[in-house]
Amino acid sequence: MSEQPQSAQHEGEVPLTPRQKRRAKQVQQARAAREANRAAKNKSETPTPQRTNDRTPSEPVHDSPTRPMAVRKTTAQPPYPEGAKAGEALRLTFAGSAEAVEQLPEGGHEVAVIGRSNVGKSSLLNALAGRSQGKNELAHTSSAPGRTRLLNAFSHEGGGQLVDLPGYGYAKTSKAERERWHHRMLAYLEHRKQLALILSLIDGKVGPTEDDLRQLAWMRQRSLPVIVVITKVDKVPATWRQDQIEAIRQACEMDLVHPISSHSGLGIKDLRDQVRGFLVA
Repeated sequence: MSEQPQSAQHEGEVPLTPRQKRRAKQVQQARAAREANRAAKNKSETPTPQRTNDRTPSEPVHDSPTRPMAVRKTTAQPPYPEGAKAGEALRLTFAGSAEAVEQLPEGGHEVAVIGRSNVGKSSLLNALAGRSQGKNELAHTSSAPGRTRLLNAFSHEGGGQLVDLPGYGYAKTSKAERERWHHRMLAYLEHRKQLALILSLIDGKVGPTEDDLRQLAWMRQRSLPVIVVITKVDKVPATWRQDQIEAIRQACEMDLVHPISSHSGLGIKDLRDQVRGFLVA
C-alpha cells in the first residue's frame, strides 16, 4: 500500500485559515493543470510553439526575474564574515545526534533545516557542504521518506552548527512515533537559545502542503527567523518555473523566497553565504 500524507493537526499547532487552505489548493490545482496540459502536448504529433502565456486562471501573473532571498523582517541580516570566499562550500562535520534538545552538542549559533519528509533536506546539506552523494556524502540521502528521526547536528569549521530536524508529513511509522518526532522538532524550535535561522524547505514541484503552511504559521506566530527555500526547482519545467515560484511565495505569505536545486547547483552558492553569515555572526 502506498504512503498517504499525514495532514492531521498536531497538538499545539496553529490552524490554517480558509484563505491559506485555498491558496495551497490553488497551487496544487495549477500544477496538475500544467502537467496535464504538458502531457497532452507531448502526445501530439504536431510540433507546438513555445508557450508564452498559457497560465491557468488560478495562477498568479509574474513576469519579473527571480526574486532574491531575504529573511523575514523580524530578523536583521548579519554582515558577511570577513575573509570567507563568496559561495565557498561550508566545512561541515557530523557532530552527533540527540533525542532531546538538551542532549545536542554546544556549538555557537545554529541554523536549523526543516521540511516535510522527502523534500530534499539531506541533499541540501550535502550541497551546502560541497559533498557528492555516496561515500563522500555528509548526510545520507534516501528515496524513502521519514529517515530523519533525531536531531542531527553538523559542526561548522568557522563556528556554529547546522541542525537537521525530523521531517514531517509522510512516514511509514505509527502515529505515536510521528508525534514524538513532531514534539522533538517543536521543542528545539521553541527552546533552543542558539537558534539563529530556520531554513524551511518547500518542494518546488509539489508546492506547499497544508503541513508546510501550518508549520510556517506556527513559526510566524512566534516571530522565529525563517527563510523559505524552494527545493527541486530543476524538476519544474522552465516554461512555468517562475509562475510556480511566485505561487509558492504567495501561498507561504513571504516577501521573498530562495529557489534552489541541489542537483544543478542553482542558488546554492548564495544560500551558503547566507547560512555562513548566521553561523559565524
